[in-house]
Amino acid sequence: MGKKDMDEEQLAILQDMLLSDSTRLGRMEELLRLLLAQNIMRECEKIIDEPRPEYPVHIFFNCDKAKSVAAMNIMYNKCAYSDSMKGRRQLMDKIQKEIVKKRIFVKPDDMKMIIHTDLNGNPVEVSKYIRYGAVFTLNLYGW
Repeated sequence: MGKKDMDEEQLAILQDMLLSDSTRLGRMEELLRLLLAQNIMRECEKIIDEPRPEYPVHIFFNCDKAKSVAAMNIMYNKCAYSDSMKGRRQLMDKIQKEIVKKRIFVKPDDMKMIIHTDLNGNPVEVSKYIRYGAVFTLNLYGW
């Protein structure tokens, strides 16, 4: 039986039998690397596609007495405070500095309530005790 008489399947079997063990191992390693890389890519895609929780940040605005949105310029203070104890303390420091500079006004009786609300409650509620200033919360995504 000559080479011309063999069909393609028989030729493939014969070629496979002639391959050395090291060549077979090399091909198997290559296949395993490829499969591993595909699995890693699938897992990475799952992680990337997972919805991430929103992360609230608090922003202090100087504004007019009516607290109109048109009077609030985010570029004036250029700062957002994280919803952590450190971030809330920094927000409180900002409010106190604005009081000292007389850019915002707070009744002395309301100062304890502002501190308590900022550190323990919803910082947005601080706005009702401040004249010419407001705090808003925005959600940061993709962090």
